Amino acid sequence: MLKVDEFESAFRSSIKETYQHQDIKIESVLLVTDLEAEATAKLLNQVKGFCQSLKQAENIAWNTAKHNDFKSAQDLLEIINHSTMDLIVTYRNLHSETWRYPYSLGEHLDVMLQKTKIPVLVIPHPKAGYGRDNALDNCHSVVVITDHMVNDHHLVQYGLALLDKPGRLYLSHIEDQVNFDRVMEAISKIPTIDTDDARHKLSQQLLKEPAEYIQSVKFELDKLKRSVEVIPMVSFGHQMKDYLKHIDEKQVDLLVLNTKDGDQLAMHGLAYPLAVEVRQIPLLML
Repeated sequence: MLKVDEFESAFRSSIKETYQHQDIKIESVLLVTDLEAEATAKLLNQVKGFCQSLKQAENIAWNTAKHNDFKSAQDLLEIINHSTMDLIVTYRNLHSETWRYPYSLGEHLDVMLQKTKIPVLVIPHPKAGYGRDNALDNCHSVVVITDHMVNDHHLVQYGLALLDKPGRLYLSHIEDQVNFDRVMEAISKIPTIDTDDARHKLSQQLLKEPAEYIQSVKFELDKLKRSVEVIPMVSFGHQMKDYLKHIDEKQVDLLVLNTKDGDQLAMHGLAYPLAVEVRQIPLLML
């Protein structure tokens, strides 16, 4: 006969978070540059080519804020706050020469990411030369990353909104091996707990939840006939190193990740280091 705590564990393990689909409507886009009008128009055409999936929207409005339209981050915020945009497209180090040194995002992008609720598509800097040769050609392969895949519906939904169909959607969840080992080291010092059993069951459970959630994404998209191949990437590892490896090996066209953290002003988790490191392809930062 099950004890009360065993029954509760069995009950909780039977509760599964499943993907709830909702189409994201992107009907107005703002391209922010520090370029002159002609160069901005050229870049806008490239962005339109990358965002092929948005062409399905009727009467989509493409807007620009360019070289002389703003200088300070405050100027840019005023432009954004007086508009109704569904997506901002820009690049790092606006109105600055620090794009020559790949160590920062620049004050304009920093402020945009933290002070607005509008998703920001960060593209390779047009002058820097670090973008992949075909970085803005198309978007047939998207990787969504999170430190808690379960219930991050909006990440999946925005990834799908920019994914050309048919396309590949990689859903990546990496449990930090170093943190797990540290927890297990502490558990090993508690004599009443079987360490080997705890290691096996805990590691299994940590990977089971995101794997089941990803399976529910696949099920829902198959049901909706979305022509999307959902590919899970769930494992233990070194988060930063492994994410960079996945991006390179899979030759993905877009990285989607959370930016804001409700508990702090600073950028969420791995968002900042990834935004600094991943400069060769566009990033959608939510």
